[in-house]
Amino acid sequence: MANYRPPSGDQKTKKDSEEKPGDVAWRIDAWFPDLGPEKKILRNFAVELINFNKTLNLVSAATLPVMDLLHFSDSIKASQIIHSQVGDKEIYDIGSGSGFPGVIYSVLFPKAKVILVEQDARKADFLRTMGQRLNLPNLQVVQKSFESLPAESIEFAMARGFAAIPKALLLARKVLKLKGTFYHIKGTEWALEIAEMPTQLCSFWTSGLVSEYSWPAGESKYFIVASQKTKI
Repeated sequence: MANYRPPSGDQKTKKDSEEKPGDVAWRIDAWFPDLGPEKKILRNFAVELINFNKTLNLVSAATLPVMDLLHFSDSIKASQIIHSQVGDKEIYDIGSGSGFPGVIYSVLFPKAKVILVEQDARKADFLRTMGQRLNLPNLQVVQKSFESLPAESIEFAMARGFAAIPKALLLARKVLKLKGTFYHIKGTEWALEIAEMPTQLCSFWTSGLVSEYSWPAGESKYFIVASQKTKI
């Protein structure tokens, strides 16, 4: 995510240092006290991610020491906002890769069917393994490129780090249903990306800011942008 600033050293507590999956900080329990059994599943996912990352390069190794902030808390907050818009309806995570936010979404909202779209075979296998090991029956993995999915097959989609908004919407044009919505998880670059959308693309989509949020540590703002398909 853009504009990330790691938390200062004085924000780390003794409790933080004790709660670690592997050798990294784990502060999700303190940051999200309202979560219930989901916290244990998220912690197990963190452990699995660390182990698989040694050979699969799912996330940058430089982000692992603060992955609870950079990947987990970001995906939790974004998932909560998107779910408030979509409810328990089926949703696709496009270019899911390491499972953010799709795996997190499926953990938090077990009544929602979450379909992870990932073209890379090894990453798709990792995501399937996570669905099994974390016992997520609502999670499905599709190993395909986004644009190769059946025409008008998706009502709701989301993506984090997949592509700039114009490119994502160009790929989504045939795949999303009329009035379907694509949720983009973005940093401060979101407004520039919308401003750079070609006029022809704008005739098919209406894009706007849904919500903004901050991480539990640090000062940066992040944003959920929704693009609704208005024309076939």
